[in-house]
Amino acid sequence: MDIAAAVKLAKSSAIAIVFVNQPMQEGMDAVTLSLPDNQDALVEAVAAANPNTIVVIENGGPVSMPWVQHVKGVVEVWYPGIGGAQALANILFGEVNPSGKLPVTFAKDEAQLPHPVVPGLEGVAPGPNQEHKVQPFDVNYNSEGAKVGYKWFEATNKQPSSHSASACLTPPTLTRA
Repeated sequence: MDIAAAVKLAKSSAIAIVFVNQPMQEGMDAVTLSLPDNQDALVEAVAAANPNTIVVIENGGPVSMPWVQHVKGVVEVWYPGIGGAQALANILFGEVNPSGKLPVTFAKDEAQLPHPVVPGLEGVAPGPNQEHKVQPFDVNYNSEGAKVGYKWFEATNKQPSSHSASACLTPPTLTRA
């Protein structure tokens, strides 16, 4: 990833679109909510260079977005599948309204979570293709009780980056040439 080249291009563009991802698979939990491989730094740098930055996230669960206040919009595409490119283009060009609700809450960071550390992953450094066997463990779900997801954030007066009742992830509309 060449952040300097991305910044140079962003400065000379009307709109910058940054694609980020957090690879996930069955049996591989993310150790942290942070995007891997210095992607947060990429987004910060591009957003500083171009105030019309849109971030497209491809992932399988919530991620922290320390840069969310510095971008014009965020589009969560999850794992889009074979028609994902066309669907995303339709959203970015304003041909469809991305009016769906997020099914999960995106915490600002791990400290906002009822269980900030994934049991069994303490001390494991995030990284690609990393296999880590987790021994069986007990989790005390009484800490949040029925207050799961956005209800946890409301009950603890924490303001997440976004939540399922939010429509804040709508990007500006582009124009087809």
